[in-house]
Amino acid sequence: DPNLTLFSDSYRLKVILNNLLTNSIKYADCRKDSFVRISTNRIDNQIDICVEDNGIGIHPQYHSRVFDMFYRATESSDGSGLGLYIAQEAVRKLNGAIEMHSEPGIGTRFKISIPIAVPTK
Repeated sequence: DPNLTLFSDSYRLKVILNNLLTNSIKYADCRKDSFVRISTNRIDNQIDICVEDNGIGIHPQYHSRVFDMFYRATESSDGSGLGLYIAQEAVRKLNGAIEMHSEPGIGTRFKISIPIAVPTK
């Protein structure tokens, strides 16, 4: 929505989006044409930001741990296992929530829901 104005912590939003986008690129499936899609949706005083890809996906047995510090669901990269932990902590600091849906071989979708702050005068 070109008319949407979001008042929030720009540093934390950059950290969240950087970590999610980096993961989407890092875990792309080289056997298919890759994509990363970012979308937003405003519902009342909340904005949902979705980052979706068609990468390698995450096996269901790892879903409950992906936001744990130092946890890596795959050994296919040299990541530290901090990206999703940091993203989750930043979302919490914004009084928001983050959720993930992922299927191996299909891709991953993260949805971040954060309140739209009203500017103070």
